[in-house]
Amino acid sequence: MKLLPLLSLCLLTWSAATFGDQHEPPVKVIVMQDSDAILPCSLGSGEDIESRRFEWTKDYEKVSKEVFMYDGTASHPSAASKPSVGTVDQTKDWALLQCEVLGASPKPQLQWQDSDGNLVPAKDPQEEKRGGSYDIILQAAVTKTDTYRCVVTQKEINHHTQAETFVYISDIMVNGGDFSRPTPQLGG
Repeated sequence: MKLLPLLSLCLLTWSAATFGDQHEPPVKVIVMQDSDAILPCSLGSGEDIESRRFEWTKDYEKVSKEVFMYDGTASHPSAASKPSVGTVDQTKDWALLQCEVLGASPKPQLQWQDSDGNLVPAKDPQEEKRGGSYDIILQAAVTKTDTYRCVVTQKEINHHTQAETFVYISDIMVNGGDFSRPTPQLGG
């Protein structure tokens, strides 16, 4: 049943508009960032969805960007949400940062940057594909106090999001720790 993918993917996030028919005015749904929204997607009882196109877009800085589209034959899922970032291990000399993106499609590219925007070397990403979406974890070892940013980019849909975390590196660990561990090796 071709209607099932359309109806099951009506729950998306961000401020969005839907265009069920080019002759009907768009319906605007406004939500707070990182909140859920139920987007309109009802059809008349006898309508053939194979000849219809449904688009949901988000308006950001006065530019509309497609986040989901159904054209009767294929559906195209939404953009990645804000990544989850944090420190997963730390000694007096280094911290291991982790950036996690879940359920993204198309496949995003992740990178760590310092507060000056310089690329931070990272391990090879851990990737898992589930259906048409991706779960990706990217880790990076850092050795200086700074604010670090995980940047997520999906070039195919012109989508970009990021999250930051602050790291304090000190000779004195507040919560204890094993100072004898070497810095994690990068590159796989």
